[in-house]
Amino acid sequence: MPQHITDDWVTSADGSVVPVDVYWLRVSQQKDGLGNAKYSHLMVVVKAALSVSHGQADVERGFALNKHITVDS
Repeated sequence: MPQHITDDWVTSADGSVVPVDVYWLRVSQQKDGLGNAKYSHLMVVVKAALSVSHGQADVERGFALNKHITVDS
């Protein structure tokens, strides 16, 4: 039977939206009837997705550093 996400999962006590990492932490803490992690395989994928860079700042910083290091011939 499909389950739906209730509002208390996505909003905090003050009514603000729960940060994505807090949401997935709550999901990772879910247990099945035997006390085992309910979504262990899913959490491997989620952790990989959350570790992907969301911007190019580090790359751009590297290019700027290399520009200062290189010498025009």
